[in-house]
Amino acid sequence: MTETLQFAEITSYPTQYNMASIVSRMLDGAGFRYYWATEGLTAEQLMREPGNDSRSLYQILNHIYNMVDFLGNSLEGNSTSFPEQEHGLPFEELRQRTLARIESAKAACANLDEATLEEQKIKLTVGGNPMQFDAWHLFNGPLPDLYHHIGQVMLLRRILGNPLPAGVEPFFCKKMEA
Repeated sequence: MTETLQFAEITSYPTQYNMASIVSRMLDGAGFRYYWATEGLTAEQLMREPGNDSRSLYQILNHIYNMVDFLGNSLEGNSTSFPEQEHGLPFEELRQRTLARIESAKAACANLDEATLEEQKIKLTVGGNPMQFDAWHLFNGPLPDLYHHIGQVMLLRRILGNPLPAGVEPFFCKKMEA
């Protein structure tokens, strides 16, 4: 894929500290971590399952995509239906779509002010039953879960002998010279 993917490096910072800018920055960090956690994965590694009854790396990446879509829908005021979909996309397309969805979720934050966020509801439909929750649930549900699953990908790739490329520095959100 010759297209440059988002989040290889994060260079700009929000100018204000508020709920929308914090969510936006958390999405930046997740995008950076996802970019590097998925960079250089092989087809064999994607299909490996770490143990009995566990997800393969590809299944975890599919789950991450669904979670990012849920976050984006929530920030855009749209509903998400569960159970999750199994997309069956080729890995590079799934990776590109996930990074693009993180970017569009981040863009949705720019349109949210404090009053809108206070009014915003997370809308779910589970088994045909519609539900709504306050936006605060983003902080105890999908945002930390997103980081958790990206960490799983990082750990599994290390176990499989393919650690992150040298110089990847999450604190600075850039790849430093090794």
